[in-house]
Amino acid sequence: MTDLWKDLTGKLGNLVGKWTVYAAFGSFLLYLFGYLALRFQLSTYGVATNLDVFDEKYVFAGCRFLVYFVAAVPNILIIVLVLAAVGYLPYKLVPATFKGCLTHWASGWCARPARLPLLGLVFGTILVQFVLRKCLAFGNLLLAKQLPDRWLSSILLASDEEQSLYFSGLVAARS
Repeated sequence: MTDLWKDLTGKLGNLVGKWTVYAAFGSFLLYLFGYLALRFQLSTYGVATNLDVFDEKYVFAGCRFLVYFVAAVPNILIIVLVLAAVGYLPYKLVPATFKGCLTHWASGWCARPARLPLLGLVFGTILVQFVLRKCLAFGNLLLAKQLPDRWLSSILLASDEEQSLYFSGLVAARS
């Protein structure tokens, strides 16, 4: 028990001794994400993007980004659980011989080291080309007569719940 206590106090002492490094790195990340988020918003609105280098609004925008990102996690878990439940029911109903063949094929396919990263690369490229690239059409929206794409207009003008699910799906797909 004393060894456990010594290990715990030693690890806690190391953490306390390095808290300034963790706080500085966290502040830098909040600042960076806030700067990037504000830069993207301003370029979307068509406003000049000559931002000051040091400003506290970047930290606040980074905090808003972090809160939204963390709030998207439960939505992502719900989507994943629903998809897993939909996939589990047919898997449970098929015969054991088919399950064995499916398991053998899947383990053989995944055993080759280059296949899973290649699948991730193909999925990421498809996601960028067909979903994420459409966001880049937004620019100078304050001077535009209409929104550029009907599909994106329907997402941006949707209710808060639908927007939250859409952006949670994007975060889940990029993870």
